[in-house]
Amino acid sequence: MFSRVRNFLSSLSCGTLRSRRKSSQSNSKVPVERKEKSKDEKALEKFLLAHKINDQNAVNKQTLSCRTNSSDFMNFNQPNFGESYKEYENLTMKNEANFTISDDEELQKIINEAFDPEARQILTPEIPSSYIMTLKNGNNEKGGHGLVRQGKLYLISVKRTVNIFGKSKYRMDKQYIASKKSLNPNSLEELKILINEISIIKNCDHANILKYIGFVFLRPLNVYLITEFCDGMDLWQWLYQTNMWRSSSMCEIVHIASDLTNAVAYLHEKNILHRDIKSANSLLFTNKNKINPGNAGFVQKWIAKLADFGAAYSSEYGYSKATKNDYFKHAFTGNFESSAPEVQTDIEKPIQHNFKSDVFSLGIIYAELIIGNNPYDFLEREMIVELGRQGELYFEELIARYDTPTKMICLMWVCTDFDSNQRPLAKHCVKWMEEIKEKELKRYQNAEVHIDIDKMVQHKRSDFQDRLELAELQQKKDKIVSEMIEIGEMVKNINIDNFEEIDKFISDFKINA
Repeated sequence: MFSRVRNFLSSLSCGTLRSRRKSSQSNSKVPVERKEKSKDEKALEKFLLAHKINDQNAVNKQTLSCRTNSSDFMNFNQPNFGESYKEYENLTMKNEANFTISDDEELQKIINEAFDPEARQILTPEIPSSYIMTLKNGNNEKGGHGLVRQGKLYLISVKRTVNIFGKSKYRMDKQYIASKKSLNPNSLEELKILINEISIIKNCDHANILKYIGFVFLRPLNVYLITEFCDGMDLWQWLYQTNMWRSSSMCEIVHIASDLTNAVAYLHEKNILHRDIKSANSLLFTNKNKINPGNAGFVQKWIAKLADFGAAYSSEYGYSKATKNDYFKHAFTGNFESSAPEVQTDIEKPIQHNFKSDVFSLGIIYAELIIGNNPYDFLEREMIVELGRQGELYFEELIARYDTPTKMICLMWVCTDFDSNQRPLAKHCVKWMEEIKEKELKRYQNAEVHIDIDKMVQHKRSDFQDRLELAELQQKKDKIVSEMIEIGEMVKNINIDNFEEIDKFISDFKINA
């Protein structure tokens, strides 16, 4: 009984204390004059509330909100931004980001140091976090440079012209996106790398490179990279987790290889090193354009795009705090199976990345597409790591699909040459791939395509090198023969009685020789 009374009295005293604190706090507050909202602001607020979107970006929010899909079947159809969309102005994207979010001076000082003027210039446009919902039952992919989640972006637009029909002048479109954040959001070093990635991908505009949309900033240092959404899968899944490689025509495989070759050549043309080219970083988008004129009736099912620029390096387009960091510049950035021998090394040794290293990684993707497997599959994981640390991970033979074009096998061998000086530039690979594509399209048109995966052919690097030596000898032989024929024609026209003309011919021949 006494315990009940004691509890009752304590509850009264606590309640009185709370009320006193509340009243004292309310008395200490200074009344703030609130600015009257305009008619347009009220209309927008009403529109957002109707669609259950809070336009006020929560200051204390530290992660993107999750929303469960209405059904297990996810329809990834994107909005159609046609000619009519030009009549609207986008209200979601903000050209200037707001990094002043804290009353705490020390925290604000850290934020100002992390986001210097260069970073603030890079980080545009900003997307308020309340306009993005990550999908609770969507796919989450964790990689070496960050965590990627599927989400929806709510694009709010307003009509530029006055609506005279009394309808809402606002418009909302739902677009599927991918959001990426660093694995350790509180690390300033990882933040620099993410800003560097945003800076590089933002400056890329190519059909075979993942498209940048914007970024989201949450306190204290959380930054999300927002890109277009891949409605297909990555090439690694396509090769190793589905039956699609076995059922695809060589024409489809060649087009995937060609897409990725074009992407690498574009990056190298802009002096950008990707440094982590592999099948897991190659995304396959479903081809929305089912009409391909001039392709001999062939319809490309997948559009390949290069993604994940977390290890990318560019002195021109990168973030200086990352590009001037020696560790980031010379660190090992990929995995052993996709890396060139010259960048396979122990952690202590600085690595000199170059364009030919990217070409080697592209050659590994060629090999995977040709054999439907990893070229080092015959080795145990421990052996791969050991050889990789010594810079000796290399392959000399593989078993390829019987319908693989000879020229594609030759391109794969030359791209994966142990000596980087013997590898071609990416722009030369583009020319090779165009010739291979043209030949495959003719085979497709002539109904010469017969898929028989059980029929495989072994190829050795030594056979390719022997073929190259024979080709070089043949070229030298042809050159000598042509020179002899040319000399014979020249000799016919010489007057043997004119010694000056004979001496001139001999001296000219010595100079040319």
